[in-house]
Amino acid sequence: MSLDNLNLNDLIPSSIKSDIEVQNCVTTLNNEFNLIKDAIDNINIYSAIDTLPMEIVQLLAWQFNVNSEAKGWLLTSTDAEKRELVKNSIRLHRTKGTKYAIEEVLRIVGFEGEIQEWYDYGGHPYHFKIKITSYKGLDEGILRRLNGLIREYKNARSFLEDIAFSSAVKGDVPKIGTTYQAIGKTSLFPNFENDLKISYTMKIGTTYQTVGKIELLPNFENNLIISSSLKSAATYHSLGRVDLLPL
Repeated sequence: MSLDNLNLNDLIPSSIKSDIEVQNCVTTLNNEFNLIKDAIDNINIYSAIDTLPMEIVQLLAWQFNVNSEAKGWLLTSTDAEKRELVKNSIRLHRTKGTKYAIEEVLRIVGFEGEIQEWYDYGGHPYHFKIKITSYKGLDEGILRRLNGLIREYKNARSFLEDIAFSSAVKGDVPKIGTTYQAIGKTSLFPNFENDLKISYTMKIGTTYQTVGKIELLPNFENNLIISSSLKSAATYHSLGRVDLLPL
């Protein structure tokens, strides 16, 4: 017998089962037990984050302190990413200040990346670089929030040296191609505090052309590094354009 099929009438001794007062008590208790049974699912909050209404998920984000801009909430673009951030909030707080925490929170909000620490590339002590290989687009707000997110989850002694955004040609690209053309536009906004690197890679093709347009808005004072690489191609052509927008 479980709470789902509990009926106190089945537990009452036959000697008192016909007593009207006993029957009334049993009926009342059965009704109370049914109310408790129906309410049990309402307390399964943490195990049911994937199915909870988003209003509840937002309250949980506040409870677990991941609902601010610096904690990644405003970098999430889907309900699934928001739920994932809440589900992993305790683990992220527990590991904050580690390489793992930065890479994990970037993954959750849709910016998968790899961290290189200073001893990996011969840099200054306690400096590090981030190479982001999967991202959802860049604009002034995203860059600001991304910068703040990394500073929130890194340890206090470490310095973010630069961020590199790397994009590889993927998807429905034929294994043997005769012509491939890529057109890209990237806008860089002021007050982005780190160097920015953009690279494009294609591995297969006989003819490859890229047309890149880079807009540097006023007061962008950092280093911009753009690189393209091509493997197994007979012809390669690249056009680059840099616009300095007026104040």
